[in-house]
Amino acid sequence: MLTNPVTLRCSELFDSRSHAVIGISPFNSYFSEMRILELVGWASRNFTAFHLYVPDKPAALTLEALGYSPARAEKKARRQANYLENKIARALSTLGLGDELSTILLNSRVLTDHPEYSVLHAQYQKRFASDIEFREGCLESAAWVLEKHPDRKGPLTPTAIETGARYFLAEVPFFLDTPRIVGVQRSVFCYHQCPAFLRKLLETQRGATASPNQGFIEVTPRVRLASMEVLEKLTE
Repeated sequence: MLTNPVTLRCSELFDSRSHAVIGISPFNSYFSEMRILELVGWASRNFTAFHLYVPDKPAALTLEALGYSPARAEKKARRQANYLENKIARALSTLGLGDELSTILLNSRVLTDHPEYSVLHAQYQKRFASDIEFREGCLESAAWVLEKHPDRKGPLTPTAIETGARYFLAEVPFFLDTPRIVGVQRSVFCYHQCPAFLRKLLETQRGATASPNQGFIEVTPRVRLASMEVLEKLTE
């Protein structure tokens, strides 16, 4: 995998190879079963410990932002979450990690009543309501996500972007302070893209908004191999 730490501190945290969170987005065709297998294999080889984060329940907010009713959005998000979890389970099983699904996967079952995640989520929601610059950055990031969603049919309204920002805020605790949530000394969040606003927070707001022990790594495939070639390399 090609890795791009977004700041110098992110590079230092990545070099420690202690812990990573791999973000896996619902409704994103990038996360095919083979891609998930590739990412899990990479994480298992390169870090002492890792988790997989799936914002399954918050994904309904994105669908609401795109015009779905709350009930329909929840139903579709739940169905997609089950589909995605099955793909993750198969990837872990292929790599001999099938028994670790319940401890590796971070989703709504784990996070709904998680005390540290809940505190951080509430903290960033309060910041969204009171800090104009933080609010604008979250709205900008939400628009960036919504514009690429396969269900978007037309221009985004301010109301849609505001709803989409609630999805982004659900992810922010992992972007900015994973160590507090999972109880590790340092961690890096791994995804194939980093929003400009998040990059800015990691560059300028360490110790204020972002934990000094939180990194972000853009991770992309080195080459596009045929499925069997990837599988052979991952299971060697």
